[in-house]
Amino acid sequence: MSNLLAIHYPVFGNIRQRLSLWVLLCVVGLNHSFAQKLKYKPETPAYERLQSDSIPELVSTNLETIDEQDFEFKIKKIKLKRDKKKKRVYMGVKTKRGKVMRNSQITIQFRYPKRGGTPEDPYAQEIFYYDYRAKAVRTDSYDRYQARLKKGEKLVPLHGYYRQVMGRQTLEEGFLYYGVRNETWYNYDKDGILLERLTYNFGWLKDADISYYGGNKIKEVVPFAHGTKHGNYCTFYENGNLCMQGQYEYGEKVGLWTEYHPNGKRKAQHQYKRYFYEEDTPFVLREWDAGGNLIYEAKKTK
Repeated sequence: MSNLLAIHYPVFGNIRQRLSLWVLLCVVGLNHSFAQKLKYKPETPAYERLQSDSIPELVSTNLETIDEQDFEFKIKKIKLKRDKKKKRVYMGVKTKRGKVMRNSQITIQFRYPKRGGTPEDPYAQEIFYYDYRAKAVRTDSYDRYQARLKKGEKLVPLHGYYRQVMGRQTLEEGFLYYGVRNETWYNYDKDGILLERLTYNFGWLKDADISYYGGNKIKEVVPFAHGTKHGNYCTFYENGNLCMQGQYEYGEKVGLWTEYHPNGKRKAQHQYKRYFYEEDTPFVLREWDAGGNLIYEAKKTK
């Protein structure tokens, strides 16, 4: 076989000739490649043609914008999940969803405890609850709420997210803790403009000035918001019964103020101006004796 290769292909006849041919081909190939590299002169990269001080601004600004947008999106997504969970479980209590119509225009969306419950603050003057028989959301003081329960009425305090809606516009929203306002509440007009934002702490305004007889017996609650007296004002007798109740609006007494006897019966009603900016003279509207008998009523004016 080797003889045949030697005859027909003399180049491959012996090992020395084949090795010499391989070395020659390698040298020629390297020279050709090197020559091609010498002829090619690449253009200066675009980033080198830019001014050095413009590079960080151009690159970093875009990266920061993308990072911030991505971060804000993630935060909103996390907050949305947290808010949904908070609506279902509030202050460790699982809740159910309810909805009623106040009138033909306003809808009330609310939540209440799955296993029921009762208001905890005997001094609370505004408790939100659902009346099963009337199929309505109502508000009452703690004493009146308990009196209705004793009559056998089926009631449950609202607990969790609360919202009043007219069409698609929210009018009022906030959270309730076994019937009393808690955390931040918002009030809007029909055009969606924020009218008021108040923060509560288990039924009382966060900045309210609360004084006591001793222990946990409340004597007086002076509401403060926006740096002035604003909200529900009330005083109590030492036995826990209500003494005086009324409303402050930006430092001015407004609406109907009611005074009570120590036995809990009404003593007098005082009428103040409707709005804080009006000029009006307060007057005694009605008076009762300790037995609840009406002893005075102001004459109606035309």
